[in-house]
Amino acid sequence: MHVGWVAGVDDDRAGHWHRLVARLAKATGSQPSLEHDALEPLLLMLEAGELDMVVGGRFAEDTPWKTRVSLGPSFKTWTTASGTLSERAVARNGENAWIIFIQREAKALGASE
Repeated sequence: MHVGWVAGVDDDRAGHWHRLVARLAKATGSQPSLEHDALEPLLLMLEAGELDMVVGGRFAEDTPWKTRVSLGPSFKTWTTASGTLSERAVARNGENAWIIFIQREAKALGASE
C-alpha cells in the first residue's frame, strides 16, 4: 500500500492517520510505504496511479480537487477567515471499492462527513 503523507503534519494531528493506515494495512495484509511531500505533488501522484491514498491534507469546501479525487470523511475541521478547512484522507477516483473501504475505516475511527 503506497501512502502519500502530507509533510508537516504535526504529532497531535498524526495519530488518527497512523491508526487509519495501520487499520487499512492490517485488513489488506499489506505493508504501507510512505511518500512524504507537499499536498499538491502527492495529489498529482495519486491521480497518476502512483499512490493508493493521501492522508493529512486540508481541503477548503470549494477545493477544485473534489472533482479530481475522492475526498474521504473529515477527521478535523477548522473555520478560518476565508472559510472552512477539513482534514481528509483522499483516494483516486474510479477505485470505488477502495474508496468505500477507506471511508468505512475512517468513520470507524471517528471521522465524519
